[in-house]
Amino acid sequence: MSSSTYGPVRHSISCLWRTFRSRPLFLAGLLGLVCYIIIIAAGTLFMGLDPYRQNISEYFIPPSLSFSFETGFNRFIMGTDDLGRDIFARVVFGARNTLLAAGIAAAAAAAAGIAAGFAAAISGNPLLNLLRRTMLFLAATPSVLIAVLMTAIVEPSLRHASEAVALSLLPGFISSSYRTAVDELRKKYVIALRSDGAGKMYITYILFRNTAYIFAGMTARAFSTAVIDIASICFLGLGAHHATPELGLMISEGMAFIYRGNYWCIIFPGIAIVSAVLIINIVGSALKTAIRKGVSENASS
Repeated sequence: MSSSTYGPVRHSISCLWRTFRSRPLFLAGLLGLVCYIIIIAAGTLFMGLDPYRQNISEYFIPPSLSFSFETGFNRFIMGTDDLGRDIFARVVFGARNTLLAAGIAAAAAAAAGIAAGFAAAISGNPLLNLLRRTMLFLAATPSVLIAVLMTAIVEPSLRHASEAVALSLLPGFISSSYRTAVDELRKKYVIALRSDGAGKMYITYILFRNTAYIFAGMTARAFSTAVIDIASICFLGLGAHHATPELGLMISEGMAFIYRGNYWCIIFPGIAIVSAVLIINIVGSALKTAIRKGVSENASS
C-alpha cells in the first residue's frame, strides 16, 4: 500500500490530536476516557473480578485503602453490599453493561435515523416524509414510558431497555438529519454537483462528509442521554434482572440501606454514571470540533 493512501488517515489523526491538545478540558476528557476503558477492560478480562460472588460474613464492609504487612491492601476498596459482594467488581461490570447497552442504543438510533432523514430529503419520497412525520410523536414520549409499554409485552431486560432508549432517540436523529440535508441541498456546491450529473449516492456521500461534525456531536449527546436513560429504566426495575450488575439497578438496591449509613452502595455507582456522562460529552465535543476543522481545511485547500 502506497504512502499516499495513509495521507488522509494521518491528517485526520493529526487534526484530532491537535484538537485535544488545544484545550485542557478536551485533554482531560481524553485521559478520562482512556482510564475508563483501561479500568473496565482490566477489571472484566484480567483482574479476575467476580460481581456475583457472595459471602454473608463479609456484608457491608466499608470502603478502605488500608494496608497491613500481614494481609496487604484491603480487598474491598469500595466496600461490599448486603450480600457481601464486592462493590468495585459490580461497578466495573455494571459500567460495562450500562455503557454497552447505551452505546448500542445510540449507534442504532444514529445509523437508522441519519439514513432515513437523508433518504427522505434527497429522494423526496412522500412515503418517507410521511414516515418521518409519523415518527415525530415518539420524540415527545419519554424512554421510560416506552420501556413501560414494552414490559407490558415482553419481560424486563437490559436488551429491551436498550431497544426502548433507541426508539426514543430515533426521531431526533431523523428530524435533525432531514433538516440538515435540506439546508445543504440548497447550497451552491450541491446545485453544481447536480448540474455535472452527480448521482444521488455520491451527493449523499458529500453531504454526510460535510455535515459529519454535526452528527458526531449529536451522537455523543445521544450516548450520554442513553446512559442516563438506561440507568433510570433499570433503577425503576424495568431493565436488568435483579442479580445483574448495572449501575442504575445498584443505586436502586442501595437506596434501601442508605438510612444505615452504608453510603458506598450508591455513591460509587453514582460517580461512575456522572463521570461517564461528562467524559462522553467532552470527548464528543472534541470530535465535533476536530471534524469541523477537517472539513474547513479540506474546503480551503
